[in-house]
Amino acid sequence: MSWYQENKFAATVMGATAFVSGVLVYIGMGFNSEADLAKRQEQRSVNEIDRLQSASLYPSAVNKEQLAREVEAFASEAKGFQEELLKYRPKVMAKLTQNEFSGEVTAFHRYLQDYYKEKGISLSKGASVYFGMEEYAKVTASESSTKLLNYQLKALKSLFKSLADSGIESLENVHRPQAAEAIIAKKGKSKSNSKRSKKRSRAKTVSSVYDGLPIEVTFTGSEASMQEFFKSLVNNDDYFFTVKQFMVRNEKQERVSISKSTLAEKAELAAMEFDDPGSKQKVNTKKEILKQVTGNENVTVFMLIELVLFHEASEVEIPGLAMNKQAEIKGAKKRETQ
Repeated sequence: MSWYQENKFAATVMGATAFVSGVLVYIGMGFNSEADLAKRQEQRSVNEIDRLQSASLYPSAVNKEQLAREVEAFASEAKGFQEELLKYRPKVMAKLTQNEFSGEVTAFHRYLQDYYKEKGISLSKGASVYFGMEEYAKVTASESSTKLLNYQLKALKSLFKSLADSGIESLENVHRPQAAEAIIAKKGKSKSNSKRSKKRSRAKTVSSVYDGLPIEVTFTGSEASMQEFFKSLVNNDDYFFTVKQFMVRNEKQERVSISKSTLAEKAELAAMEFDDPGSKQKVNTKKEILKQVTGNENVTVFMLIELVLFHEASEVEIPGLAMNKQAEIKGAKKRETQ
């Protein structure tokens, strides 16, 4: 007989004791592991705090110097860019009398009418087209507005001359939103406001560095004439134009059919052209098909063009220039004390 059989009670007690001891050991080891993990996390936090306390945080003297250099470089580049753009702003914008400006509008109208007639370009409204200056065909402008309006008038003369030179076939429509008049009214209103209102007005104008004078133009011509007009806008040395909106519509709205029957018919007509060169109908048919396929047919183009008049340098605040100026004054005073 085995010892276990002779001492069942004692063996059972010993087994239970061993099991409980194992469980307690396992639990104890788990608690120790969690405690070690907590200690390690705590130590990492302490180390990070020590590192941050010993580090040279922003703004340090080194960081301040670096920031000042970056701001100075930015301000210098911005100033240089501004000077390049201001080449498009006339040095003097003449203020005309009411009669003088009316005379300019009449001369502007006659010149462009004759120029478009000479180029063989049809005008949808005939002699009544004032190329955006219809408002002043019969009504005189206020003397306070002639400076800006005369500038826009000269720019429009350059623009419409370039449009005619591009080779278009017809000028469909011209519309000049009265942005110039709105700018003049706004400036006149700001002058009559209080000092406090002037400060608010100036804070708003600083966000923009130019006045936009839009003109809407719709014309019909070839794709080549459209591209030529684009080039003339980009390469204009006297005025800064931007295209704000642009839409193109094909003269032929029906797409070219490439069905088997149509294609065979056109191919047959093209072949017959060589047999009978005198057939005008066949030659014209072939040309129309080729124009549609190659994209050489006429297009009607709508453009919203904006004439950009940049503000004077004194009206625009470049971030960083004032900061640099203050830093220079402070540095000069510091050197004097030394």
